[in-house]
Amino acid sequence: MGENLNKFFAENRERTLAFLRKRFSALGEEDLKEVYQNSSLALCENLLAGKYEEQNAGLNTYFLRICINQALKSVSKSGILVPLPENANLGGDGDYIDDKIDELINFIYEVEGYDEHERLRTENLVRAIMKELSEKCQDLLWGHYGDGLSWEVLADMYGLANANSAKSTANGCRNKFRDLFIEKKAIIYG
Repeated sequence: MGENLNKFFAENRERTLAFLRKRFSALGEEDLKEVYQNSSLALCENLLAGKYEEQNAGLNTYFLRICINQALKSVSKSGILVPLPENANLGGDGDYIDDKIDELINFIYEVEGYDEHERLRTENLVRAIMKELSEKCQDLLWGHYGDGLSWEVLADMYGLANANSAKSTANGCRNKFRDLFIEKKAIIYG
């Protein structure tokens, strides 16, 4: 875990700091570096405590949520008020927005109103299929449908040109997801 985690932190440091600089411009560079360091420690502690489950969110998305929470704490301590964009819904600690997950599931079914048993079976299948997608697809889909992040925020996070680019990339991911879903559902449930 240690070597992979060090590689993860090295690969994501500049991108994460750039995102934090843009969203929390009231914080100075030293404050942002401290936020990153505290977030890194929190991620390590959460991994050791078993709080992170890959099926719930990609590691990048999970880590970014920790960074945002740490930045908000830092802003709160300093007394500075930093508004986030209205469309930057950040979700809660490990709780995913039901409406957004329903939106992803409805994308597959293209209807609403399936029963609770079918919903649970579908959610389990969704989580299993997400593990088969590329990390970028996982991050974009969970970031939008799981965490409720806007396409603009996701574009900033993952170095995409703009919100339309993030949306277009995610559309390809959704199509791949749908194909896998239909294939697996037919195999598993007949």
